Amino acid sequence: MATPRGLLYSWTARPPQAKSCVLVCSSVFGDFVANYNRERLIGRLLASRGHGVMRFHYSGEGNSQGQRRDMTLPTLYDDARAVLNHAESLGFSQFALLGTRVGALVAAATVSAMPSSVPLAVWEPPKDPLRFLAEAQRANRMSRAAQGGGENAVNWRQELEQNGVVHLLGYDVYPAMVESLESVDFLTTLGPETRNVMLARFAAKEGAPDPIRDGLVDRGFNVQHDSYGLTESWWFHSEKALESNNLITGTVDWLAAALPEPA
Repeated sequence: MATPRGLLYSWTARPPQAKSCVLVCSSVFGDFVANYNRERLIGRLLASRGHGVMRFHYSGEGNSQGQRRDMTLPTLYDDARAVLNHAESLGFSQFALLGTRVGALVAAATVSAMPSSVPLAVWEPPKDPLRFLAEAQRANRMSRAAQGGGENAVNWRQELEQNGVVHLLGYDVYPAMVESLESVDFLTTLGPETRNVMLARFAAKEGAPDPIRDGLVDRGFNVQHDSYGLTESWWFHSEKALESNNLITGTVDWLAAALPEPA
Protein backbone atom coordinates (compact mmCIF):
# COMPACT_ATOMS: atom_id res chain seq x y z
CA MET A 1 0.00 0.00 0.00
CA ALA A 2 1.16 3.53 -0.75
CA THR A 3 2.32 6.00 1.92
CA PRO A 4 4.16 9.35 1.67
CA ARG A 5 7.41 7.41 2.34
CA GLY A 6 6.83 4.77 -0.32
CA LEU A 7 5.13 1.39 -0.54
CA LEU A 8 4.54 -0.65 2.61
CA TYR A 9 4.94 -4.40 2.55
CA SER A 10 2.05 -6.21 4.20
CA TRP A 11 0.89 -9.79 4.67
CA THR A 12 -2.83 -10.49 5.00
CA ALA A 13 -4.67 -13.59 6.18
CA ARG A 14 -8.34 -13.39 5.24
CA PRO A 15 -10.28 -16.55 6.04
CA PRO A 16 -13.70 -16.83 4.34
CA GLN A 17 -16.34 -14.59 5.97
CA ALA A 18 -13.83 -13.34 8.58
CA LYS A 19 -14.85 -9.98 10.06
CA SER A 20 -12.31 -9.91 12.90
CA CYS A 21 -8.68 -8.98 12.30
CA VAL A 22 -5.54 -8.78 14.46
CA LEU A 23 -3.11 -6.02 13.51
CA VAL A 24 0.46 -7.00 14.44
CA CYS A 25 2.82 -4.10 15.23
CA SER A 26 6.41 -5.34 15.18
CA SER A 27 9.38 -3.84 16.94
CA VAL A 28 12.34 -2.37 15.04
CA PHE A 29 16.01 -3.03 14.25
CA GLY A 30 17.34 -6.23 15.84
CA ASP A 31 14.04 -6.85 17.58
CA PHE A 32 12.25 -6.88 14.22
CA VAL A 33 14.37 -9.77 12.94
CA ALA A 34 14.59 -11.70 16.21
CA ASN A 35 10.82 -11.78 16.67
CA TYR A 36 9.84 -12.27 13.02
CA ASN A 37 9.22 -16.02 13.18
CA ARG A 38 7.01 -15.72 16.25
CA GLU A 39 4.82 -13.16 14.51
CA ARG A 40 4.61 -15.35 11.42
CA LEU A 41 3.46 -18.31 13.54
CA ILE A 42 0.96 -16.09 15.38
CA GLY A 43 -0.55 -15.06 12.04
CA ARG A 44 -0.87 -18.61 10.75
CA LEU A 45 -2.43 -19.90 13.98
CA LEU A 46 -4.95 -17.06 14.19
CA ALA A 47 -5.93 -17.62 10.56
CA SER A 48 -6.42 -21.34 11.24
CA ARG A 49 -8.99 -20.32 13.86
CA GLY A 50 -10.91 -18.15 11.41
CA HIS A 51 -9.51 -14.71 12.30
CA GLY A 52 -7.97 -12.27 9.87
CA VAL A 53 -4.43 -11.01 10.42
CA MET A 54 -2.49 -8.03 9.07
CA ARG A 55 1.30 -8.00 9.44
CA PHE A 56 3.47 -5.31 7.87
CA HIS A 57 6.94 -3.81 7.68
CA TYR A 58 7.42 -0.17 8.63
CA SER A 59 8.71 2.30 6.07
CA GLY A 60 12.50 1.96 6.15
CA GLU A 61 12.37 -1.57 7.62
CA GLY A 62 12.26 -5.05 6.09
CA ASN A 63 10.72 -5.23 2.61
CA SER A 64 9.02 -1.82 2.70
CA GLN A 65 10.29 1.20 0.84
CA GLY A 66 11.62 4.29 2.58
CA GLN A 67 14.82 5.25 4.37
CA ARG A 68 15.75 4.18 7.87
CA ARG A 69 17.15 7.66 8.56
CA ASP A 70 13.58 8.99 8.27
CA MET A 71 12.07 6.54 10.75
CA THR A 72 10.52 8.06 13.87
CA LEU A 73 7.91 6.87 16.32
CA PRO A 74 5.26 9.08 14.60
CA THR A 75 6.08 7.52 11.18
CA LEU A 76 5.62 4.07 12.74
CA TYR A 77 2.23 5.22 14.05
CA ASP A 78 1.29 6.53 10.61
CA ASP A 79 2.26 3.23 8.97
CA ALA A 80 0.13 1.24 11.43
CA ARG A 81 -2.84 3.53 10.81
CA ALA A 82 -2.44 3.13 7.04
CA VAL A 83 -2.50 -0.66 7.39
CA LEU A 84 -5.52 -0.48 9.67
CA ASN A 85 -7.35 1.67 7.10
CA HIS A 86 -6.48 -0.90 4.44
CA ALA A 87 -7.83 -3.69 6.66
CA GLU A 88 -11.10 -1.79 7.01
CA SER A 89 -11.29 -1.40 3.22
CA LEU A 90 -11.05 -5.20 2.94
CA GLY A 91 -14.20 -5.58 5.03
CA PHE A 92 -12.79 -6.27 8.49
CA SER A 93 -14.88 -4.59 11.17
CA GLN A 94 -13.71 -6.01 14.53
CA PHE A 95 -10.11 -5.56 15.58
CA ALA A 96 -7.51 -6.48 18.14
CA LEU A 97 -3.89 -5.36 18.24
CA LEU A 98 -0.65 -7.09 19.14
CA GLY A 99 2.50 -5.03 19.75
CA THR A 100 5.98 -6.26 20.62
CA ARG A 101 8.62 -4.15 22.45
CA VAL A 102 8.78 -0.77 20.66
CA GLY A 103 5.86 -2.05 18.59
CA ALA A 104 3.85 -2.06 21.82
CA LEU A 105 4.09 1.75 21.75
CA VAL A 106 2.86 1.74 18.15
CA ALA A 107 -0.04 -0.56 19.04
CA ALA A 108 -0.90 1.56 22.10
CA ALA A 109 -1.00 4.77 20.07
CA THR A 110 -3.11 3.12 17.38
CA VAL A 111 -5.62 1.55 19.75
CA SER A 112 -5.95 4.80 21.73
CA ALA A 113 -7.97 6.24 18.84
CA MET A 114 -10.23 3.16 18.68
CA PRO A 115 -13.25 2.12 20.80
CA SER A 116 -12.57 0.76 24.28
CA SER A 117 -13.93 -2.61 23.13
CA VAL A 118 -10.78 -3.18 21.03
CA PRO A 119 -8.42 -5.46 22.98
CA LEU A 120 -4.65 -5.05 23.09
CA ALA A 121 -1.94 -7.69 23.61
CA VAL A 122 1.64 -6.52 24.21
CA TRP A 123 4.92 -8.37 24.62
CA GLU A 124 7.58 -6.70 26.74
CA PRO A 125 6.41 -3.08 26.40
CA PRO A 126 9.38 -0.88 27.37
CA LYS A 127 9.22 1.29 30.45
CA ASP A 128 12.12 3.28 28.96
CA PRO A 129 11.99 3.06 25.14
CA LEU A 130 15.64 4.10 24.79
CA ARG A 131 16.81 1.27 27.00
CA PHE A 132 16.77 -1.16 24.09
CA LEU A 133 19.55 0.88 22.44
CA ALA A 134 21.66 0.56 25.58
CA GLU A 135 20.89 -3.18 25.59
CA ALA A 136 22.14 -3.43 22.02
CA GLN A 137 25.42 -1.73 22.82
CA ARG A 138 25.88 -3.96 25.86
CA ALA A 139 25.26 -7.02 23.67
CA ASN A 140 27.70 -5.63 21.12
CA ARG A 141 30.39 -5.30 23.78
CA MET A 142 29.74 -8.82 25.03
CA SER A 143 30.08 -10.17 21.50
CA ARG A 144 33.30 -8.22 20.95
CA ALA A 145 34.76 -9.43 24.25
CA ALA A 146 33.87 -13.04 23.39
CA GLN A 147 35.78 -12.65 20.14
CA GLY A 148 38.81 -11.22 21.93
CA GLY A 149 38.11 -7.60 21.08
CA GLY A 150 38.75 -4.62 23.30
CA GLU A 151 36.37 -2.59 25.43
CA ASN A 152 37.09 0.75 23.75
CA ALA A 153 33.62 1.34 22.29
CA VAL A 154 32.23 4.78 23.04
CA ASN A 155 28.78 5.29 24.48
CA TRP A 156 26.08 5.05 21.81
CA ARG A 157 24.98 8.63 22.50
CA GLN A 158 28.54 9.87 21.94
CA GLU A 159 28.76 7.93 18.68
CA LEU A 160 25.43 9.36 17.54
CA GLU A 161 26.56 12.91 18.30
CA GLN A 162 29.94 12.46 16.61
CA ASN A 163 28.81 10.60 13.48
CA GLY A 164 25.11 11.37 13.05
CA VAL A 165 24.38 7.63 13.21
CA VAL A 166 25.05 4.83 15.66
CA HIS A 167 25.82 1.28 14.50
CA LEU A 168 24.34 -1.31 16.84
CA LEU A 169 24.89 -4.97 15.94
CA GLY A 170 24.56 -4.23 12.22
CA TYR A 171 21.66 -1.77 12.47
CA ASP A 172 21.94 1.95 11.77
CA VAL A 173 20.05 4.16 14.21
CA TYR A 174 19.62 7.84 13.34
CA PRO A 175 18.94 10.94 15.46
CA ALA A 176 15.32 11.34 14.32
CA MET A 177 14.37 7.96 15.80
CA VAL A 178 16.26 8.55 19.03
CA GLU A 179 14.70 11.98 19.54
CA SER A 180 11.21 10.60 18.93
CA LEU A 181 11.71 7.97 21.64
CA GLU A 182 12.78 10.46 24.29
CA SER A 183 10.36 10.71 27.22
CA VAL A 184 7.77 8.41 25.63
CA ASP A 185 5.63 6.52 28.14
CA PHE A 186 3.56 3.43 27.33
CA LEU A 187 0.79 4.22 29.81
CA THR A 188 0.37 7.77 28.54
CA THR A 189 0.48 6.62 24.91
CA LEU A 190 -2.31 4.14 25.58
CA GLY A 191 -4.72 6.97 26.39
CA PRO A 192 -7.49 7.26 29.01
CA GLU A 193 -9.93 4.62 27.71
CA THR A 194 -9.83 1.40 29.74
CA ARG A 195 -9.82 -1.86 27.79
CA ASN A 196 -8.78 -5.52 27.98
CA VAL A 197 -5.00 -5.89 27.89
CA MET A 198 -2.74 -8.94 27.80
CA LEU A 199 0.72 -8.10 29.14
CA ALA A 200 3.30 -10.79 28.35
CA ARG A 201 6.72 -10.78 29.98
CA PHE A 202 9.38 -13.11 28.68
CA ALA A 203 10.82 -13.69 32.15
CA ALA A 204 9.63 -12.16 35.40
CA LYS A 205 10.02 -13.29 38.98
CA GLU A 206 6.77 -14.24 40.66
CA GLY A 207 5.55 -11.38 42.79
CA ALA A 208 8.07 -8.91 41.35
CA PRO A 209 6.75 -5.37 40.78
CA ASP A 210 5.84 -4.44 37.21
CA PRO A 211 5.25 -0.68 36.85
CA ILE A 212 3.30 -1.07 33.62
CA ARG A 213 1.04 -3.79 34.97
CA ASP A 214 0.49 -1.87 38.20
CA GLY A 215 -0.22 1.34 36.30
CA LEU A 216 -2.81 -0.39 34.12
CA VAL A 217 -4.52 -1.99 37.11
CA ASP A 218 -4.56 1.32 39.01
CA ARG A 219 -6.31 2.94 36.05
CA GLY A 220 -8.99 0.25 35.89
CA PHE A 221 -7.78 -1.80 32.91
CA ASN A 222 -8.65 -5.49 32.84
CA VAL A 223 -5.15 -6.98 32.69
CA GLN A 224 -3.95 -10.52 32.12
CA HIS A 225 -0.29 -10.61 33.14
CA ASP A 226 1.81 -13.66 32.19
CA SER A 227 5.48 -14.62 32.28
CA TYR A 228 6.81 -17.25 29.89
CA GLY A 229 10.32 -18.00 31.14
CA LEU A 230 12.11 -16.97 27.93
CA THR A 231 15.61 -15.65 28.57
CA GLU A 232 17.14 -15.00 25.16
CA SER A 233 18.31 -11.55 24.15
CA TRP A 234 16.18 -9.97 21.43
CA TRP A 235 19.28 -8.50 19.82
CA PHE A 236 21.01 -11.88 19.49
CA HIS A 237 19.18 -14.00 16.92
CA SER A 238 19.12 -17.63 18.01
CA GLU A 239 17.07 -20.78 17.66
CA LYS A 240 15.60 -20.05 21.09
CA ALA A 241 13.17 -17.79 19.26
CA LEU A 242 11.54 -20.99 18.03
CA GLU A 243 11.14 -22.37 21.55
CA SER A 244 8.21 -20.18 22.51
CA ASN A 245 5.11 -22.29 21.87
CA ASN A 246 3.53 -21.32 25.19
CA LEU A 247 3.90 -17.64 24.39
CA ILE A 248 2.42 -18.08 20.93
CA THR A 249 -0.50 -20.29 21.91
CA GLY A 250 -1.18 -18.22 25.05
CA THR A 251 -1.38 -15.03 22.99
CA VAL A 252 -3.55 -16.59 20.30
CA ASP A 253 -5.90 -18.08 22.91
CA TRP A 254 -6.29 -14.68 24.58
CA LEU A 255 -6.84 -12.80 21.30
CA ALA A 256 -9.33 -15.40 20.02
CA ALA A 257 -11.28 -15.20 23.29
CA ALA A 258 -11.28 -11.40 23.18
CA LEU A 259 -12.64 -11.25 19.61
CA PRO A 260 -16.10 -12.27 18.40
CA GLU A 261 -16.39 -15.88 17.29
CA PRO A 262 -15.82 -16.29 13.52
CA ALA A 263 -19.02 -16.68 11.54
